[in-house]
Amino acid sequence: LTNGPTPWGSTIYGADEQSVSIISARPGDRGSYTLYATNTCGTRLTGPVYLSVLSADVGTQGGVRGSDGLFDNNDFIAFITMFFDRDPLADVGSVGGVIGRDFLYDNNDFIVFINLFFGNCP
Repeated sequence: LTNGPTPWGSTIYGADEQSVSIISARPGDRGSYTLYATNTCGTRLTGPVYLSVLSADVGTQGGVRGSDGLFDNNDFIAFITMFFDRDPLADVGSVGGVIGRDFLYDNNDFIVFINLFFGNCP
């Protein structure tokens, strides 16, 4: 990570500090990160740590998986495809439709996705 704007519209602060912030995190920020903690006694590696960014913007033209900045039927098509493919990006809901990953693919994922979609969560 480096400080400054990212290609997908977020901004990273503190990449060389004790605390890192990703402002306006976008789906492009998702992924596995390896963390290094360094002091006078050496360096400790932790990770990988997975950063999940929830968004309803999961589909592009033709319902192809991706982010295009629009909330439309392509997002629904892509979400349904990801859901039935058991893609981890479709595992967004846990018991009671609460945001969270529970490693199940059920109606809670649909509840969270629909709430994200109609809440225009980029």
